[in-house]
Amino acid sequence: MSFIEPSAATVSVQTLIAFNDAELAQFMEKHRHPNGDFQLPVDGWDRITKEEQDSLAERLKTQQRALAENPTMHSHVLDLEQLDARLGEVAANNNTPTWSRARNHERSHPPTPFFDFEADARELEMEAYDNLVKDGGRPLYQIGLLEDVSKNPDKYCEMLRPWQNRLDTMKSWFVFQRQWKSWDDFRKWQRDNRGLEDDDGGFPGYVERLRRLWEKDGYTSGLEDIRADPSRLKSGWELRQLLRQRQRRNHREHDCDGFSDYVEAARRRLARHDCNLPFDLKEDPKKQDKLTTWVEYLNFEYWWLDKHNEYVERHRPHHDKAWQEILDSKLLQSHETLEYIRTFQCTLRHGADEQRAREDVKTAMSEAEEVYKTTQLDSHRLEIPTPERRRMLRAATEQLNEAHARQRWVKRRNELVTDFVNGTYHYDRQKKSADRQINVVSWILGQLPLIEAELIQPEMIDTEPHLTRNRKRTMTFDECRDPKRQKQVGGDALLPVSSTAVLSAKEEVDVPSFFADDGNRSTQRGEASGQRTRQSPVRHSLQSEIGSRAMSQGPRRSARIAARQDKPSPALAAPLSRRQLRSRLRAKPAVTATHPPSIRGTSSRAASHKSAKDGRRQHVSKGKEKSRTARRSLRKAT
Repeated sequence: MSFIEPSAATVSVQTLIAFNDAELAQFMEKHRHPNGDFQLPVDGWDRITKEEQDSLAERLKTQQRALAENPTMHSHVLDLEQLDARLGEVAANNNTPTWSRARNHERSHPPTPFFDFEADARELEMEAYDNLVKDGGRPLYQIGLLEDVSKNPDKYCEMLRPWQNRLDTMKSWFVFQRQWKSWDDFRKWQRDNRGLEDDDGGFPGYVERLRRLWEKDGYTSGLEDIRADPSRLKSGWELRQLLRQRQRRNHREHDCDGFSDYVEAARRRLARHDCNLPFDLKEDPKKQDKLTTWVEYLNFEYWWLDKHNEYVERHRPHHDKAWQEILDSKLLQSHETLEYIRTFQCTLRHGADEQRAREDVKTAMSEAEEVYKTTQLDSHRLEIPTPERRRMLRAATEQLNEAHARQRWVKRRNELVTDFVNGTYHYDRQKKSADRQINVVSWILGQLPLIEAELIQPEMIDTEPHLTRNRKRTMTFDECRDPKRQKQVGGDALLPVSSTAVLSAKEEVDVPSFFADDGNRSTQRGEASGQRTRQSPVRHSLQSEIGSRAMSQGPRRSARIAARQDKPSPALAAPLSRRQLRSRLRAKPAVTATHPPSIRGTSSRAASHKSAKDGRRQHVSKGKEKSRTARRSLRKAT
């Protein structure tokens, strides 16, 4: 990925401190790369005190937040961890940290006369997609849609919603990168909670990854440095190890001593969220099937949801009290709501008000001085009647006092709003993160029936081929939505392809190729069937879970499914073995939506569907009996 390097002279940190907020924001925006990164050419960090470092860091963070809210720019988060680490090392060592040179090597790119932001972003999305698929994740949509999604994100807003970040208004379609970051963190979570070490190759692997990246970017000088002395990257790698240790320490199930405690903690967390899904975690996560891994991933995202909610609940009293103080001050206008004062537009407007107030004071001061000279110092002042001179002085004084009062009012309002926004910034971020996390969890729940269908589909095809032998072709999505077509084929209504997994005697859904199993299906095929099957406990519990989290935008379901999900869900027993799960998963299929459906249905419709279902069962039983009779006849003949 290449971009234009800013060609600005280095400024001293004292100059940076002397900037007012507007100048600091302009300086930061000037040194902002097209991809959103900030790279400030500043030296002399070691020549300021710890208090000055903290103050400057807070101002930089404040300006970064304001720039991130600006919808006219490609917002990108400032590397605050790097900033904190650098300031901390400066304070400890009182010199410029050596790892900063390595960071500059890692982040430097050769200048180029052109930069195609959209093409570069699509390339990053494709890389994230490939990483996600190779590591067993589930992309939100097929990669073939990327071109259209990047050009028309509003057209796919509902599809993108689970993995959108509302703060990144200009990057609403950057979902694969967020998915891959989440999935990669989950893989680390799996290792950390099992006491396993990372398998990233250590420092040699880090050097090799940078070498491949720089070869792709054409960063020849960096490649020459690696060949000459790879150890110059050591400080950057050590910094990443420190951050990894922090992640390993903080992002895990706490109060767990060993793998068994982790398993029990996962069960308790899922139970608190009414998820009674059977699963059997392995000490080696590579030996788990993908359904068990997905349930563990659900627990991981629930952990983040709980973390966000706990922070919000803990800091809500402080937030509400601070907001009430602003309301009691009567300084806000009617349109300045809680949401508005956090926007970039509000920051611009308040800044303009303060600038205008300062100019009004200067104007009033100049006019007052002119009146004073005219009425008190001018040689012709006596030509003006005394009452008129007094009136002129009184008017100029009142105008100056009003300008000062206005300036004090604007300054007090701005300070009050700024202190509130900065003081509750993390609360607001955590609250928004919790709202987004709900969408993520809902999407993960919706994927469970799809994974279940992928596990049972090969077995159904191999062990019961007579169920699909007479099917001429797979119904299209439009036919599935057409009620007349549904009556003609006698099947149940299907949901949109993107959110449906169906496998029945007359209907079939093709699972996308990138959701294919990892090869373990071959060992599951060909096992004897014929037991009396019943509904899978995984599917039954999942339907109860998804139904309890009904979303208004969820797709409609048939009355048969609604009637079945209205039944109370029985308590699940201990986790089933793989063979028991396969036996139960070969039960009658069900239509299950990715988005939690609403629960509707009447007893009369349920009764009618039950009758139709019994008829279909009888028909299938007759078909099986005929098949068994034919096989017996064939064996006798031979």
